[in-house]
Amino acid sequence: MCIQYLALPNMTDDDLISTEGFELGLPSMEDMLRHECDLLHSELEVTRCDLRRAHQTIAGMIIMHRDQGRELALLRVEHQRTNQRLSECYAADREREIARMTYSYGVHEVKP
Repeated sequence: MCIQYLALPNMTDDDLISTEGFELGLPSMEDMLRHECDLLHSELEVTRCDLRRAHQTIAGMIIMHRDQGRELALLRVEHQRTNQRLSECYAADREREIARMTYSYGVHEVKP
């Protein structure tokens, strides 16, 4: 009869660091450098993707800014035209009021 034991981590009661995974020994310097190179390569790819996304976002914002500048210029022209038209209306209204008041309160001399 074969008894199977539960595989427990390679730790003792007073050992705070697990030695699990080092059964075959420590990795060589070349293996560690290769692993670090792979990690750096992965980080570089993530950074490139983030950079591409940022470039696209900036390009979109530049287009939005350009379009808003055009719209702002059109609105300024329309505002100036509206101000001019309003000034003309006020001037005409003022002239009508002056003409009405002159007629009502004008000089009433007896003409010979």
